[in-house]
Amino acid sequence: MGKAKIDTTIEEVTTTQAIKVIANDTTRVYPFGSSQRMDSAFWGSVYEMDTTDKTTAKLENISWIPIGDEFFSNEINVPTRAFSEGFPGITDRFEWFSVVYEGAIVPPASGTYTFKLLCDDGARLYIDGDVVVEGDGIHVPLTYEGGVYLDEGEVYDFVLEYFQGPRFHIALVLEVQIPGREMRLFNMADFEWSDSE
Repeated sequence: MGKAKIDTTIEEVTTTQAIKVIANDTTRVYPFGSSQRMDSAFWGSVYEMDTTDKTTAKLENISWIPIGDEFFSNEINVPTRAFSEGFPGITDRFEWFSVVYEGAIVPPASGTYTFKLLCDDGARLYIDGDVVVEGDGIHVPLTYEGGVYLDEGEVYDFVLEYFQGPRFHIALVLEVQIPGREMRLFNMADFEWSDSE
């Protein structure tokens, strides 16, 4: 058992994804995560979207009917890419589906955390049930920001909802500025609980 890093280059943009690898066990790597359960990771689920009115689709249109495979990731890093590249193992769909990440985070310091969310189409970040970043609706790749005060060592529920509406692109990247640090890609390794804390 170990970890591996996979570099993916799409339209001249390279992203790195850390995954868990187990000997003699197949690990599938998807744009939104991998099939292998990992320590300190989000788990993701894929759902259908209610497409009754495609012109005003919002996160409220998630049907909560599961489709595709459950997956895991310690980062949310899907830079802007063509929707037509598909999502093998996640869903056969190119349009009109939702991805929901869930997990628990433990802040490494007390203070105000700034979150930056790039999305196409809608996305919303909740911490302990409160909306921290709002980017709902059908739109081109846009970046939204929000902040919240978190206490060091406390456990907070984390939920990120996302939906892909109509063509032509997808994007979902979450960054965070931990108090006293620079903005960087959000990674669960920075927010995990350990016995030494």
